[in-house]
Amino acid sequence: MNRAGQTRGAPVSCVRAGMDGAHRRTLERALKVLQTKERLAVALEIPLDALEVYMSGEKPLPDRAFITAIDIVAHGKHTP
Repeated sequence: MNRAGQTRGAPVSCVRAGMDGAHRRTLERALKVLQTKERLAVALEIPLDALEVYMSGEKPLPDRAFITAIDIVAHGKHTP
């Protein structure tokens, strides 16, 4: 760890509790595809209130949900 309390060599986004810009942008793009936060929460299999926290950047999005969001953006729809 360095003086700032960060792990040496790790990106700042991985060390902090918050979410990085790429994750947040992916969520925003997935929301545009699905049109409502309710649909996005269902597609990501997370509670709506948790989605709100992830979209605000307060907590990092779980990897599984991030990959699903990438799929939604890539395919233009949710494919279960």
